[in-house]
Amino acid sequence: KEYVDKDMTMFRVIPNTAISCLASTTLIAECNALPGQTQMLLDLFNEMGLSILIEEKQMTAATALTSCGIAFVLKYVQAAMQAGIVEVGIRPKDAMKMLAQTLDGAAQLLLTDENTHPAIEIDKVTTPGGITIKGVNQLDHDGFTSAVINAVKACM
Repeated sequence: KEYVDKDMTMFRVIPNTAISCLASTTLIAECNALPGQTQMLLDLFNEMGLSILIEEKQMTAATALTSCGIAFVLKYVQAAMQAGIVEVGIRPKDAMKMLAQTLDGAAQLLLTDENTHPAIEIDKVTTPGGITIKGVNQLDHDGFTSAVINAVKACM
């Protein structure tokens, strides 16, 4: 920005690696753009997933959530696969498919209902004394939430 005309129209666009399968979360910040220009860019990147217009000052934090977030989610998948393979004996390819579909389902729950929240969806699958709440409590006991928060903060 310091090397060009201060009134020049500019966009900063950061997709994530899921763009390769048309499922990217693409972050877009604009400077001096007309509404039609911004909409054209949003429409273009919506063809490759979901584009979101944010302020430039939000770019670092949003990149930690969307671009680095891919790695964080895949670390969960990798760990869960290890548990399924080593501890339970599920074939690696089957475990990966199960987890990928489960992630897709969880994502669709959040994307298709604007009135939901992760806590609401977690409550739907946890029953008193059931297996899910035992696992959720173990994640909390082992510092899962703190680990995720610290990972996102480390990226910023």
